[in-house]
Amino acid sequence: MATSGEESDRWLHDGLCDAFKIEKLRPFQFQHALDLYKGKDVFLTIATGEGKTTVLLSPLIAAKLKLEEGIGIAVVPTKALAQQLEKTARAVGLDALSVTEDTLREADALGNDLFKVLAPNNSPKEENPA
Repeated sequence: MATSGEESDRWLHDGLCDAFKIEKLRPFQFQHALDLYKGKDVFLTIATGEGKTTVLLSPLIAAKLKLEEGIGIAVVPTKALAQQLEKTARAVGLDALSVTEDTLREADALGNDLFKVLAPNNSPKEENPA
């Protein structure tokens, strides 16, 4: 029998399953998704393909389900992983952008400062008036 806490958190489980088009989350995924949603820190080390991305994106999906705004920043070691994370985020209905050396160079060639677009008050190219 489910406890009232489990019942009240069911929205998150079901919402994540719907977003990722899976039948059910692995127990660690749900627990850590709850942890992140509640503002706790999570340090997760598991093998490739075991479900880290589901956990990583869970607070953003939760915010979307609750009609709240949210911003997530993931720092990853490779361009390929950044692009994969962007693709997965978009597939589950999130707005996403991977910022790599290539995207910065391409934007700069077009005269765009991605830092101004992403953080308009904090662009490193912006000069500070004295």
